[in-house]
Amino acid sequence: MQRIRGAENRAKLEDRPVRPDEFTTACAEACPSRAITFGDAADPNWSVAKMVNDRRSYHALDELNTYTAVVYLKKVNHPAPADTPARA
Repeated sequence: MQRIRGAENRAKLEDRPVRPDEFTTACAEACPSRAITFGDAADPNWSVAKMVNDRRSYHALDELNTYTAVVYLKKVNHPAPADTPARA
């Protein structure tokens, strides 16, 4: 909350709206694999909105008609081509 409020206060002092991707949460910043992304998914200017619209995105328990703000991206596996010999 401190980071969000800080960005809002800074934008208010500069008499402008908060810019997309101007701030992030501490947990998202500290995540070394960048597995956590924070932002406004309803605003197409945020980088997280592009992830939400990715064809790999899904919501947990979507089949139960639950809609959460958390969006997951399916893991991408790149299998070796059939003509490539296996490594020993």
